[in-house]
Parts: sequence; C-alpha cells; structure tokens
Amino acid sequence: MPIQNEDLYITISIYEFYEYIIYTLMTTLMIAMFLFIAIGSGYYLYKHFGRHLKDLKD
Repeated sequence: MPIQNEDLYITISIYEFYEYIIYTLMTTLMIAMFLFIAIGSGYYLYKHFGRHLKDLKD
C-alpha cells in the first residue's frame, strides 16, 4: 500500500507541476502579446504623429 500511495502522490505532484507550467506559459504568453500589441501600436502612433509634429515644426 505505501508504494502505491507514493506513486499516486508522485503522479499528483507531476500533474500539479505541469498545471503550474501551463499556467505560467499562458500568463507569459498573454503578457507577451499585450506588450507586443502595446509596443506595436505605440511605435505606429509615434511614427504617425512624429511625422506630423516634424511637419508642424517646419
């Protein structure tokens, strides 16, 4: 019985470990996507409005 219980505990811990890894990956992916969108739109707006600001300065 003790061997079976240990195996069960190991299986549960591995499952929890994988669940934690998947959760971390999903969170990292969401943050990366958010940063990519924010930086991309910010860069686009900077380029777009930067051109207008240069025109206004001239």
